[in-house]
Amino acid sequence: MFEALEKAVQQREKILQTKDLYYQSEDHKHFYSICKGIPFYRWEYLLNNHEVQHSDLARETHGMCCWNRLIGLPEKDRIKHNLYMYEYNLFKELMEGKSKPTGPQKEEAEEK
Repeated sequence: MFEALEKAVQQREKILQTKDLYYQSEDHKHFYSICKGIPFYRWEYLLNNHEVQHSDLARETHGMCCWNRLIGLPEKDRIKHNLYMYEYNLFKELMEGKSKPTGPQKEEAEEK
């Protein structure tokens, strides 16, 4: 009787955990601890045109050199692609944190 009750309680907890947006399983916590401190991408290799060295570093570190290598580079037609310069520019813009005026706000800024 208690076994059935314990099983029902475990199932209920599992259902509640799947509905909780902030629940972190042990697997999630482990993955987050691995990712902590890893850069998003090793842009210096892209900027210096040394992507081959980046690939070598990824092989040596088992993909732990940057977040993109850890989760896997983008693929198209089963071909892995390093990140491109336009992605670097976008990343740089997003990380600057400066909001550039657009739309009606832009016109007001130009009038001043």
